[in-house]
Amino acid sequence: MQKITYILLLFLFGFNVSAQDLKFPDYGHIRTGVINDADGYVNVRQGKSSSSKIIARINEDEEFKFTLPEAENEKWTLVKTNLNEVGYVYFNRIYELRKDNCANQIELIDQTWEKTRGSLGSRTVDSIAPNLKEISLNISQKNRVKINKLLSCALENIDLFENNNSEKTLKFTQKTYSASQNTNVVVTKYYDSYSENLGTVVSIIENGEMESYAYYGYLSSITIYALKKVDGNYRLYGNLEGSPGDCYGGNFTLELINTSWVYKFEYYEFNG
Repeated sequence: MQKITYILLLFLFGFNVSAQDLKFPDYGHIRTGVINDADGYVNVRQGKSSSSKIIARINEDEEFKFTLPEAENEKWTLVKTNLNEVGYVYFNRIYELRKDNCANQIELIDQTWEKTRGSLGSRTVDSIAPNLKEISLNISQKNRVKINKLLSCALENIDLFENNNSEKTLKFTQKTYSASQNTNVVVTKYYDSYSENLGTVVSIIENGEMESYAYYGYLSSITIYALKKVDGNYRLYGNLEGSPGDCYGGNFTLELINTSWVYKFEYYEFNG
């Protein structure tokens, strides 16, 4: 009788992996996320299946930790809630959350692409017609101050609008483009050989006022070829390639929704 009871208990409990058995890693490709779901929440499950037991729920605007999927075609990823509950969430229900301390701006990385690792990706945006034309733009002092403030976080108050060669380590290019009659784009690329710091700041100026910007760090090349306004939101189109470290590559769409930039693109990572 005791043997039968033991087998029954083993059948009921022993073959199911409990939430306590799932371990969230201490290091690796760990990110901070918020959910991307129209329902306003996602279920955290015990296994990698929509039929697996629900062990927790993550609501809208709750921050949590997640890992990148272990395999290229893996649809589920491990998460840890702010209550330290560990389980699985479908990967495309997650935005990676980044906070830009320079301008109190939120950046959300969309995870809906099927390809998360590999080469520069296969997405094409040939249907998006380029509309940026390079022009000579007289940037007002007010907008110069705003752009310099963004750059000074990385470059320690160096004015890119002046000839500052005291260290002879800083190289930068700045080009201005027209997207429409009243909207301009300023693309500033910089490289500081002393600190091996490089990046790009894309500033949007509408009716003479700088409305918003996008920042890209550690990129070897970036091209912005179109800016459109869709339902009142800015939408940037381009392609990029990163090096070294935490890198992105491929074509991208970047949309400003409320005060958050939402990135949609294929990306890859490697340790440079």
